[in-house]
Amino acid sequence: MNSAPEIPWKRVAGFVRQHTHDVRNGLNSLDLETTLLNELVTDGEAMASVERIQKQLRALAVQLRSLAALFQDPQPFAAPIHARVLLEIWREKHASLQDVLEVLWVDELGDERVNVDVSMMATVFHELLANATDFSTGDPVTVTARAASGQRPGSL
Repeated sequence: MNSAPEIPWKRVAGFVRQHTHDVRNGLNSLDLETTLLNELVTDGEAMASVERIQKQLRALAVQLRSLAALFQDPQPFAAPIHARVLLEIWREKHASLQDVLEVLWVDELGDERVNVDVSMMATVFHELLANATDFSTGDPVTVTARAASGQRPGSL
């Protein structure tokens, strides 16, 4: 029996916390730069542009805090579930939202099972789609679900 190595949840949470911290530092730096620009710029159009950038940076910081909060001392309840069922839960949750980005769902799954906290993963997936919506050009996003080539899915 060949099984994929399992990654402990604490390592995943630590990884996400470290990277959200790094991104937050970058956002803070950009926010400081836009504050400086706002002081130096006198043109009305440029000032409005800087203010829009500041507003967008602050909105990103709020989204990042929301995502990072999901990984603070998590107490996941992991349970085995068919990957296709998990994908269907995400599809239904996304379909029930208003004003959402169009998603093309590509299901290339077989009979794989994953060991995850369904609720936590659904929340993270929702955050990812919300971010995709915020930066969308209007084109649909494609979500492809498949097991990695030649590997069985592990658990988080």
